Amino acid sequence: MYEFDWSSIVPSLPYLLDGLVITLKSPSRR
Repeated sequence: MYEFDWSSIVPSLPYLLDGLVITLKSPSRR
């Protein structure tokens, strides 16, 4: 099975979550 490289995923989580929040807050912007 595929192993997650947490050492590289964890540091990027804040950026992914921030991008998701922005997308949800401004659905009209594409």
